[in-house]
Amino acid sequence: MLSSQELFIILALVILFYGRKKLPELARALGRAKREYHKEISKDDVIKIAKNLGINTEGKSYEEILKEINEKTKLRFSSEP
Repeated sequence: MLSSQELFIILALVILFYGRKKLPELARALGRAKREYHKEISKDDVIKIAKNLGINTEGKSYEEILKEINEKTKLRFSSEP
């Protein structure tokens, strides 16, 4: 993990290179990139879960896969005592 001094130096360098006017735009772009990254990781996890449950994922949308996972897990939990 970075210390506060290291973070301050990095922030100062970013401001120096991009300027204060570009900083909010850069922060928004980093936020969007992080959101997309987490969304893709989530999709990969959903596909792994579906395959572990024996669900065929080929040619299906993300929402269809989620629906099938939901249906299959409801059946498993409702049939247990």
